[in-house]
Amino acid sequence: FPVKELNDSCGAIKKGCVVSILGGPGMGKTSFAENIIFQNSVLRPLNCLHFFLEDIKIRYQMNLLSRFSYHINDKIPSNTLKSGVDIKDEEALKKIKQVQDRFKIDKKGKIYYTSMLNKPNDPYELANKIGRIVEKFDIDYIVLDFIQKFKVFKTKHYSVIDYLNQIANCLGTLCLGEMGYPPF
Repeated sequence: FPVKELNDSCGAIKKGCVVSILGGPGMGKTSFAENIIFQNSVLRPLNCLHFFLEDIKIRYQMNLLSRFSYHINDKIPSNTLKSGVDIKDEEALKKIKQVQDRFKIDKKGKIYYTSMLNKPNDPYELANKIGRIVEKFDIDYIVLDFIQKFKVFKTKHYSVIDYLNQIANCLGTLCLGEMGYPPF
């Protein structure tokens, strides 16, 4: 976890771990999720599957690159990456390229991103989709970062709360296996 006290009380994230982060709007859930990904897939060799709904993949990648730049003391603010750099500013472009190259070399795990905009209506179908991705890409842990906006979607057979509960149950089964043995 990105917070020492959580590591001390819960232990570090391990292969097959399920972590749920809940909170209201603006409470820092996405930042916390990004910290978990940074700590476990950039600094440690764990592979992550990051489901998102609210933003696009490039935003998450820019935030990770910015965090990494601070980690190696090259300090590129995420706002600089988001707003862009003047193409004539060769020094800034060179610095960003150097950080990108070092990130590719130093990053220990792999991070896979997938959008939940076209999610299946059935939570079991979603769990099967996740299971296939976990198996194909040797995923160690999953980050779900779409709960806040999930309420805008409707499913045919489930209320939003029932759908989310079914997803949680399916992920628990996926991570622990039917008999409680970690399958990955």
